[in-house]
Amino acid sequence: MPKYITEDLVMDGWPKPTQWGVVAHLPDGRWRTTWTFEMDVLDETCIDEVVAAAAKPAAGFAVTLQPHKQNELVAVIDTNRWGMETDYYGFTYLLFKLIDTRVGRIRLIQGSPREWYPPFIRG
Repeated sequence: MPKYITEDLVMDGWPKPTQWGVVAHLPDGRWRTTWTFEMDVLDETCIDEVVAAAAKPAAGFAVTLQPHKQNELVAVIDTNRWGMETDYYGFTYLLFKLIDTRVGRIRLIQGSPREWYPPFIRG
């Protein structure tokens, strides 16, 4: 079985050095990635709608969104495989877009400017 990384993951190859969410291997074999967003505003009424739109059960991609502190949102993504498998990237970035368009404008992701992450990177 390959050894997967669970330490802080910093992506130096992106346009700016970014940090992936916090990755943990769960006792049941699934993986959990936790992302923290600082928002300009936070509309909690749309959270269930975003969770339903972002979840991809057939791919083993489950999402929970939790308001935390004022204008902070925590996204917990549980996956059947390591959270950094490439086919999960698109689902993760779709979640970012859904949060930004339906819950409120994201200001920071993992403490870094939103523009450093897909789908917000600008040429």
